Amino acid sequence: MKPAELTPEQLARELIARGLKRGADEIEVSVTESTHSEVEIRKGAVEQLNRAQDRGIYIRVFKQQRTATASSFDCSLETLDRLLYDALSRAERSHTDPYAGLAEKFPEPVSPEVLEIFDPALIAFPVKEQIKRARRLEKISMGMAPNLRSHGSFFVTETGSFLLANSNGFSKSFPFSFCECGLYLQGGAGDQTIDDGWWSKARYLNDLENAENIAGTAVDRVTRLLGARRVPSSRVPLIFEPLPAASLLAFLAACLDGDLIYLKDSFLAGALSTTIAPPTVTVRDNPHLPRALGSRSFDGDGIACSPRSIIDKGVLTSYLLDVYSARKLGLTSTGHRNGPTNFYLEAGASTPQEIIASVDRGFLVTNVLGQGLNPASGDISRGAMGLWIEDGVPAYPVTEVTFSGNLADILKDIVLIGNDLVLNRSIVSPTILVENMTLGGT
Repeated sequence: MKPAELTPEQLARELIARGLKRGADEIEVSVTESTHSEVEIRKGAVEQLNRAQDRGIYIRVFKQQRTATASSFDCSLETLDRLLYDALSRAERSHTDPYAGLAEKFPEPVSPEVLEIFDPALIAFPVKEQIKRARRLEKISMGMAPNLRSHGSFFVTETGSFLLANSNGFSKSFPFSFCECGLYLQGGAGDQTIDDGWWSKARYLNDLENAENIAGTAVDRVTRLLGARRVPSSRVPLIFEPLPAASLLAFLAACLDGDLIYLKDSFLAGALSTTIAPPTVTVRDNPHLPRALGSRSFDGDGIACSPRSIIDKGVLTSYLLDVYSARKLGLTSTGHRNGPTNFYLEAGASTPQEIIASVDRGFLVTNVLGQGLNPASGDISRGAMGLWIEDGVPAYPVTEVTFSGNLADILKDIVLIGNDLVLNRSIVSPTILVENMTLGGT
């Protein structure tokens, strides 16, 4: 039987058998198959049309507590045999690591069917329908705001499957799918232009936002910032809308990564079971939310994923650990070999309007720019755009400012949390008000 005719499970079993025969003590093989289709429209014309089918192989070998990896999109047995030989040769030359190796136990993960992460309707979704929807989205946005310029609309679909098997007896797979539709717009002129947009992404076709909502949000995100001015540097309360607030959560997740924790390259190393935020702050990671973009039944180690509190009423209760980092720390894997799943700050009781009205003078962050993140210290310095607030009301748009601070202080200074949590990304947050931050301007 040719490699292309082998199922992912058959291919993984063959590679595991060959690896053990070649001298591996343990071996792990993952096989990812996917079909990706993407359409981009600009000014009504098809600017880009891509469709690709891929099968990728990732191999980890362990020999005498030494590790090496290999990967390939060429799935011929001849190529994979060479990869195995090369990986084992490299493993023999690497350093001994007493923490290296596969997991010993594999708790039964939740069934992928329960998670609803695969929409069969996307398998044969016509390209002509993708073009039609992307073209309509752009047309609607131009009808709403003819003074804006289109940077293009897009429609993406992807379906596939992921299989993980190893020599310790684990072998499971799950199908997956997602679709995405959005557009980007530009307003203003000269050096006073504003670029922004909006997009909707979902596991199921029917869960996408409709074109009118996507276009309306994109138009609003651009037009509200037209005529932006600069402001003097100051120390003021900052309100973070859901998207920039989610970027703070993404940084938090990065700082909780097990590798950074055991290397002590995170300011949160050693902070487990300590209070790092007010009692109103609870952050969860839930891989079992039906149809959610981050949902999965097991991680890249084969460890069953399960819902957990990361911060519970202000107390740090969990890191994000894979098997290796858990061993280094003397803890148990949390099923996070692939990072967070559905990672979110629990909603509060205040509406965004009430949060804005509570601020006499401050800044509403609508967009963040650049990097400026240091996990070791927790320091943050990022560019931002948004709306200046006077007497509880957005007064005018602002651009070319920088907000800076430390994530440890930001977490402690969260004073209000919005009720506008929407699980439309894998890392999400409601609106939050941080009491006192440095805003760098003119």
